[in-house]
Amino acid sequence: GITINGEKKNYFLTVVPIKNGNNKTVQALELVQDVTKAKNETAERIRLIRRLKYICSRLIKTNNKLQKDVCAIKEGANKIKKLNSKLEKRYKYLAEELNLAKHQMKDIFEVTQSISSCANLKNTLLLIIRFARQLIHADAAALRMVSKDNKILVSEVSVGLSKNYLQETPLKVGEGVAGKVAQIGKPLAVYNLAKDAQAKYGQIATKEGMLSALSVPAIFKDNVLGVITVYSKTARHFSENGIKLLMTFAAQAAVAIQEAKLYHDVHLNYFNTIHALILAMEARDPYTRGHSERVTQYSIKIATKLRIPREQIDILQFV
Repeated sequence: GITINGEKKNYFLTVVPIKNGNNKTVQALELVQDVTKAKNETAERIRLIRRLKYICSRLIKTNNKLQKDVCAIKEGANKIKKLNSKLEKRYKYLAEELNLAKHQMKDIFEVTQSISSCANLKNTLLLIIRFARQLIHADAAALRMVSKDNKILVSEVSVGLSKNYLQETPLKVGEGVAGKVAQIGKPLAVYNLAKDAQAKYGQIATKEGMLSALSVPAIFKDNVLGVITVYSKTARHFSENGIKLLMTFAAQAAVAIQEAKLYHDVHLNYFNTIHALILAMEARDPYTRGHSERVTQYSIKIATKLRIPREQIDILQFV
């Protein structure tokens, strides 16, 4: 309804009939209640309930999204944790590798000093293969030098192999494992010498008890001076680090070999010069011809019997 003031109202009417003795309705009692406020409050409650339902649905959606985000964050955290663990392991591995490389370079430096201090070519070559075997923890090692005409490999020294092994396994440049290394100037590893076609004397190596091998070139100023080969009695995949280590050592060994060769050549020229002077001096008197050479030979034989060091024998030879 609308009031006198024109204000809209909501009313609730309750009408009760009033009857006489004959049960006839003679009047009616009407109760009028103003329910405008209650209706408005009900409408407001309904609006609030709808608003709350809408907010709750949004909260549920937001909560679900947050739960997914939390799961994603947890998953990301686990990935980061795993990555961090991998990085730690990688860092630890690299630190160990660096520390190992440091010790290896120190060993190589000390080895190089020991080799460089040896003037005798034969002893230098023997030291080289002994240290090569120790560095790689191999069972045997051998050194073959490239001939002056670059056609064959001259067997020089070996450790851990029989005396006849090098003589029984002659190689040309480009032939067999060591020959191919001498030709291409790069390392070559063989897992099974008996079955690998690259190994020319695989059966002989097997009889020696050797199963795997690694050959590296000793290079000086782009020239391959020789090939260092290390052998293993068990099947072995030589690691990249081990190959690099032996290559580094071989490069230092090549310098020592070249120095020893130069020293040997100078030493030989010096001896030949002295020998020529002595022959020229003795040629004047036929009675003393060959006297100096005979005295030198007797002195060397006596010194050898007395086990005098080679350096002192060399002094006797020139004095």
